[in-house]
Amino acid sequence: MLPVANKKLCEQFINHVWKTIQNRQSVVDSAWIWSYPNGQNFREIKFVSAAVDLPTISIGFLELQKRECVVITTTGKFLDDVVKQKARVDAGSTGDGLQSELPFKQAKEASKGSGQGFVFLSSGRLRQVLTDFCPVLAANATRPDWPKIRKEVEREQTTRLFRGKGPSTDTEKKELEAAVDAEIDKRDRHWREVVLEQATEALRHDVDGLAMLRWAALAWRIHERDLEVRLRLSTSATFPND
Repeated sequence: MLPVANKKLCEQFINHVWKTIQNRQSVVDSAWIWSYPNGQNFREIKFVSAAVDLPTISIGFLELQKRECVVITTTGKFLDDVVKQKARVDAGSTGDGLQSELPFKQAKEASKGSGQGFVFLSSGRLRQVLTDFCPVLAANATRPDWPKIRKEVEREQTTRLFRGKGPSTDTEKKELEAAVDAEIDKRDRHWREVVLEQATEALRHDVDGLAMLRWAALAWRIHERDLEVRLRLSTSATFPND
């Protein structure tokens, strides 16, 4: 959540990004308008969202503490949490939401008076977000170059079936195509069921290492000629055995 001095200029930038996303359907699986109706102590709120596999990116505006802010979230659930919490705060209720969580209270207290900006990371929630991303990151890191592999398989099958001379009839061409498709399907199953699963589990194991961190808080203060940054971390008294 970032305060903006010029909402109109920022809105133009977001609209430009949004139109770019909508025009790239090969990259973005789906895109839609996420709308919250009038009422519940806040005016109409509209967010634009784009889903690519598991991650979701939502961009929109909210008035938070009487300041226009641009809000970027990675999950629709978190966006709902932000909007609902804003409605509760605007109604005078502060007994629930993030304000009621002990780690947030501890981080806020530890960073009191140390900056003009404040970022809070909850280990449990951060780990869940990263865990959800693991299959996507693993797929991007291990996805085979199928066009290149198909050419290699065609050469191998041509050598096996026709001694490298290539098919000379329609029947032989169909025979070659069937053999290539079967081998590609075999390799694709191996990638999805073995390589991708192993890569995903390895990433999730790395994410589990964040269990040693309970929360983190980053605060900063900007002076005329320098920038002061403070990072505070909270760890558990005992760490996992692994």
